[in-house]
Amino acid sequence: MSGPGLKNYIQSKSYLFLKLRSKLRGSRPDLRINAVNNSRGNLKTDKSLPVILVYGYGNPGRQDDALGYLTAEWCSKMLDNGEFPNISVEFNYQLNIEDALLISEFNTVIFADASVEAIEDYTFSKIYPDKSIAFSTHSMSPGSVLALCSGLYSRVPEAYMLSIKGYEWDLGENLSPGAGKNLDKAITYLDSVLKQKFSGTG
Repeated sequence: MSGPGLKNYIQSKSYLFLKLRSKLRGSRPDLRINAVNNSRGNLKTDKSLPVILVYGYGNPGRQDDALGYLTAEWCSKMLDNGEFPNISVEFNYQLNIEDALLISEFNTVIFADASVEAIEDYTFSKIYPDKSIAFSTHSMSPGSVLALCSGLYSRVPEAYMLSIKGYEWDLGENLSPGAGKNLDKAITYLDSVLKQKFSGTG
């Protein structure tokens, strides 16, 4: 499936989800992007719009795989406390093709996930669309979601990846001690980034 067929599939699959999210946001059209691509595929946007998405994903029932999910949960609590007025939050077990439509609404997207890579505690880096789109019926990588967003909607949000080192992946809802420390460090860093770079409140 490709081209218009895939685009229609994503839009139809996302309809109820987007309708529900619109209700949760209070039907605020200002959360949508007003954007025009430049020659490099980046966005020219109205910077006054509240269009930053923190997207945490992972399985909270598999120990350290919950790190990305818990990052988004922390951000959601900050929103409830009146912090980060120009930021939205999403939770999910994994990235899916319909997320291409979701991220097309935002100027900036920060993905957060657990990592099995040989990193010390966490990394925060800018990411770009993959050169090719690879997906299954179950999950996609952030780069593939960005590439699909570019191909279908002719826009690419500025995107970052927050990867947090995990150690244990068995069934269970408790983080390993090392992962808990890494989460604390990553959240402290993300808090400063959101306030200083994106929110302008730091």
